[in-house]
Amino acid sequence: RLEVIIDGAGNYVVAKQALADNRLETLRAVLAQQAAGDPSQPLIISADATTPYQAVIKAMDAASQVGLVNISFATELPLSAGG
Repeated sequence: RLEVIIDGAGNYVVAKQALADNRLETLRAVLAQQAAGDPSQPLIISADATTPYQAVIKAMDAASQVGLVNISFATELPLSAGG
């Protein structure tokens, strides 16, 4: 399964690798490579309460553009300053 993790600054991590930038084109290219032509592959978008809404929408757009349709969401509590 694929997972896109989005942090509070809107940065993306896919397959445990941070993306070089936050552009839609970059995220789309990485998702296409990871999906390897299998649009039925499940995709989990993980974000916490501090993640910008637009970053989640961008991840959904990128997934849609590469044909991924089995998308689910995971939410996490934001980390406190004390750990």
